Amino acid sequence: MQKSPYKGLLKLDNVRYNKQVINKYKLMKFFLFFFGSPAAGKGTQIKLLASKQRFIVLSIGELLRKEKSKKTSLGVRVGKYLDKGRLVPDTIIEGIIDEQLKEVDENQKIIIDGYPRNKEQVVLLDKRLESLQNKNDKVYAICLKISAKEIKRRLGGRRSCKCGATYHTIFNPSKKDSVCDACKQKLFIRADDNLNVIKERIKIFEKELQVLEKYWSKKKALITINGERVIEDVEKDIEQNLKKLGL
Repeated sequence: MQKSPYKGLLKLDNVRYNKQVINKYKLMKFFLFFFGSPAAGKGTQIKLLASKQRFIVLSIGELLRKEKSKKTSLGVRVGKYLDKGRLVPDTIIEGIIDEQLKEVDENQKIIIDGYPRNKEQVVLLDKRLESLQNKNDKVYAICLKISAKEIKRRLGGRRSCKCGATYHTIFNPSKKDSVCDACKQKLFIRADDNLNVIKERIKIFEKELQVLEKYWSKKKALITINGERVIEDVEKDIEQNLKKLGL
């Protein structure tokens, strides 16, 4: 049998509970879907939330970028889409999601970043949640929004390093121009951060946003956050909203 290229991207506790135990002890899975504008600060807020409340994080974008960096046959395919700011085909995304969600266990909190992104994925998500959910489970979505003007301002100044560190020429500049503080390597502009790609990403986002807002609003599970504020204010807003949900 051919080994799945997606297996093992996310390691979860290898514990299983039957439904009797789940109901008796009120064990609960908490799914929190994060989506929003490019450069709205999702990654930053997810890291803050995960560290404080011990969420397991499944970031589709990060998994795709890692695959691209490996230069496997799958990685080469993924890179062709990422470098042009286009969406990676559903067949690849679904393969990753299937393998990861199979490993989600009771009494775990998981953040899913970058999924679903279109109508087809929304339909498949509904089916997945039906098979994964128990009566105690909670599912919500956070949309972090900034304007198109702010997207261009933020992405236009972003600089990256091969070691994984990121900087911004305005908000978080490196100590020495174009040099990473951590490893001293030369910083670069990601292929998906040039102006033409940024415009394409905004166009895609505006289209997918309508689908996602409609889907999560219908489920009464949508939390919309204004991302055009300092990190601490955005963080506090998210925490207050989750506190209202009992988290």
